[in-house]
Amino acid sequence: MKLIIFCLVSIAYVSCKDSVPDAIDWREKGVITQVKDQSDCDGSFYFAALGILESYYYQKTGERLDLSEQSAIDCSLGYNNGCNGGAVLNTLAFVRNKGVVLEESYPYKASLGDCQMEGTQSILKTVGYEMLPQNEEELKAAVGTTGPVAVTFNAQNLTSYSGGIYKDPTCGSTTHSGIVVGYGTSTDSVDYWIIKMSFGTNWGEDGYVKIARDVAYECGIANKAIYPIL
Repeated sequence: MKLIIFCLVSIAYVSCKDSVPDAIDWREKGVITQVKDQSDCDGSFYFAALGILESYYYQKTGERLDLSEQSAIDCSLGYNNGCNGGAVLNTLAFVRNKGVVLEESYPYKASLGDCQMEGTQSILKTVGYEMLPQNEEELKAAVGTTGPVAVTFNAQNLTSYSGGIYKDPTCGSTTHSGIVVGYGTSTDSVDYWIIKMSFGTNWGEDGYVKIARDVAYECGIANKAIYPIL
């Protein structure tokens, strides 16, 4: 089973933890698709869900997809609430049941509109997903041995981030979703996650944020970690 191979079950973790690398960056392996900009739509979970699907699809087939977040915004009512709330899990469930289309046929508008997705256009209807245990070591094992992982976490001052390792001991109640594309340790021995966000490439470190790992600043980063099964 995937859970054993990926070191996600505690009874198997002991036997395979030595295979988890100390650092990894999936961007270097070419499987991470471009950073997008959610603009005025509060829907980072759409971008995290479809971005992780794009990466796993490339890993499986070698083909790059550019999936339409707008189709998910417009057509996933009942799973999500347009630009006013939702979840990565809900979006993956929507894709599994209804599918998704390509960006070129359904461009982004950053607001809720009428659903224009025809069932015959949709792809990836057979996608599955797996929630990880709520533990940073399990998240590290999954990212280190399997691939990027979509996460949702609290960070009240994230929009003002411009670089370095983000630390916020209060965390706050502002929720963001992104994709953990890797992890590492800084030259001054601070462990961090590398997370792809959806605020455009002019934000953060070319669209990415480093968040402190295995400390009190992690802000629930492992609580809703999920990856797709294609």
